[in-house]
Amino acid sequence: MAAKDSETLYGEIRLDFFRKVFSGEILPDQQLPPERKQAEELSVSRGTIRKARQLLEAEGYIANTQGSGAVYTPLKTRTPGSSGITAVVCPVHNPFFMSFYRAFEREAEAEGVLVMIKQLDSGNASGLEKVLFSLFLKGIRDIVIWPYDAELKDEYIRQLSGLGMNIVFFDRTGESDYCDSVSVDNNHGISSLYTVLKQMTSGPLAYVGWDKAGMSSTREREESFLRIKGERDEVYRLPWNQENLAADELAANSDFTRWLDGHSASGFICGNGAIGIALKKYLKDDRPVLSIDNFDESEELGLTVYEQPFDLMGRTCFQLLYMKKERTAETRCIKGRVIKR
Repeated sequence: MAAKDSETLYGEIRLDFFRKVFSGEILPDQQLPPERKQAEELSVSRGTIRKARQLLEAEGYIANTQGSGAVYTPLKTRTPGSSGITAVVCPVHNPFFMSFYRAFEREAEAEGVLVMIKQLDSGNASGLEKVLFSLFLKGIRDIVIWPYDAELKDEYIRQLSGLGMNIVFFDRTGESDYCDSVSVDNNHGISSLYTVLKQMTSGPLAYVGWDKAGMSSTREREESFLRIKGERDEVYRLPWNQENLAADELAANSDFTRWLDGHSASGFICGNGAIGIALKKYLKDDRPVLSIDNFDESEELGLTVYEQPFDLMGRTCFQLLYMKKERTAETRCIKGRVIKR
């Protein structure tokens, strides 16, 4: 390193430490290299390394043990970030996301916390972990993620959690041992809609959802239907579509139209609001279409829906970020309500 003042050197050594933890080069309870070796690597004095490590120790990242030297110790307790900012990270903006965001923002700002949206670049959902690390380096440690179809490996969640980032997943359930998850109760939603639909028609029913099994809500809703369905009930999986589905897209899907023509479904349950709206517009008859999610267009079309409790989910996300002390993973599945139309 070029000649720099002490504070700058300590900051760069600290940054080097964070990057190595994030990349997995330094693992929990791993012994750090000797001071002399790190000093040579970074072209600084051993005294500078020693002082930088003392500062990391004061923050709780390093413990000095007899016979082992300096060891990386992931943070065990949760402390809200000092920036006063919570970032809500999402790949896309749509009515579903904005309904949740407004509810969360109301709860956070009532407690004096500023909320910012960080939208992933188009086509860069796979870079979610880099976005999170960038926020961490900027001092933003409290994060709500609506992952949509983005993937985030559990190893990165573990590494960020150990560094002190507090993460809550929204609309994704139980997929990490290192962060919390908040979701609508998908089992309750599908079983409630199924009960209502059985009261509306006596014929066979069909469930229409996405083929994106990697999204936990999509997977849970289909699995819930499969557990309770009757012998003649069926499931159809639409090709995953990141944008809002339209009725003309259903009409253009020859596999779907062939399935629909060959199936005597007397009513439909749809895995989300976009599918429900598109299917209702596509059908030329009065067969009932029920769906998860309640949008303005759902009401205009007269769809019976299972409404997600965004106010309660937003409050729960905030409480998990700011009122929980233990760094343990929880999944909160919150019941919504059926709105009959």
